[in-house]
Amino acid sequence: MPDNPLAALRSRLADLFRWLRETATGKAGQDAEKVEAAGKCPPCAGRSERVADELRARGLPENLVAACMAGPLGPGDVLFVGRSDALDRLAAALDAWRGQQPMMVAVTGPQGCGITSLLRQIETALQPGEEVTYRALDARPYTSQEALAQCGAFFGLDVRPDSIEELVGQINALEPRFIVLDNGHFLACRIMGASEAIRTVGAVMVATQERHQWVLGCHLQAWQRLSHAHQADRYFAETIELKGFDKDELGAVIEARFDAAGFALTPPGEAPAEGDKRLLPEGRLTALQQLSRGLPDAAFFHLLRAIEPGADGDFALKDFAPFDYAALKTLSRAEMFALAEIAVHGTLTSAEHQALFRMREQESQMILQRLCGLCLLERFAGADGDARFRLVPVHAQAIATHLANANYLY
Repeated sequence: MPDNPLAALRSRLADLFRWLRETATGKAGQDAEKVEAAGKCPPCAGRSERVADELRARGLPENLVAACMAGPLGPGDVLFVGRSDALDRLAAALDAWRGQQPMMVAVTGPQGCGITSLLRQIETALQPGEEVTYRALDARPYTSQEALAQCGAFFGLDVRPDSIEELVGQINALEPRFIVLDNGHFLACRIMGASEAIRTVGAVMVATQERHQWVLGCHLQAWQRLSHAHQADRYFAETIELKGFDKDELGAVIEARFDAAGFALTPPGEAPAEGDKRLLPEGRLTALQQLSRGLPDAAFFHLLRAIEPGADGDFALKDFAPFDYAALKTLSRAEMFALAEIAVHGTLTSAEHQALFRMREQESQMILQRLCGLCLLERFAGADGDARFRLVPVHAQAIATHLANANYLY
């Protein structure tokens, strides 16, 4: 009998999970070959850690890959195009703040639609002496005290107030601020006891809105949960909902990235130069918009995979290959619910997944690792160093649509 039976059990479980990951990875590789032979794209090709490396390995120019794989765009970035209506509405909020009539504004939309990039453009509309405070949430408050400390930190206050009233008094004593709060999905938490923390953050925002301007960026699924569970939409004077880009808008986004990389692209509607293969005809642009749902990351993924380098240094454009989502139809209820909660929460740790569904660690790991093996989830290190799970970004909208159609999301 081992000296420590629990240690032996943990070791055997670790071996089991390692075997499951290796088995799932091997099966995914075999399935990928069959999927590609059928003219579709295997989900595993969309994993964040392998996309750029595979594109470079295929001989695509480094500057083109870098331009198209750029993360959220900063203030005034030349790659930011479009969203004129949303920018006008944010400018109106800025003017209202200047006129001492601040209002709470929410910016929402599907994951990957460019919420963060849009929010950062507020800084380009500032006048001399004005300052916007941008904060991206990277942790969930689970208690009222954690929520109060987090709200104080938005204003640079290192305090541990005893009550909402005390913190509100300190915040309202400050000069008026324009606060942009991103990653609002960290506030959409269904874990037992977290509702008090969410209501605390909301109470601070509402109680300080007459002096300070609040703009909240939040994924659509999280915003819908906050509105349903906490009536968040009642307290925001303006809700700006971003959609996927239409065909012409997506063409402008692609053109900006290609121009930045020095890669020729004919604007939609213009005749291509004779013999020029490095173009995106309008019909192909329509197909790309439909395939990607107008979401830039998905559009660039499919576009770059379709560009075929030639031996003479020229490039041709192959047919776009849609992802094969047959795996979604094989999921159990527990796996569907796990995907749904991750879609709402943005990310979850295994411990949070366990708390949500009141399950043991072994059950949670089995579900999460299988979803990773199917390339629907990916694992990454959070700001706190803990392992977190999220939807693979290029699959997020397709997964959310499947879940909504199956009534796992609302």
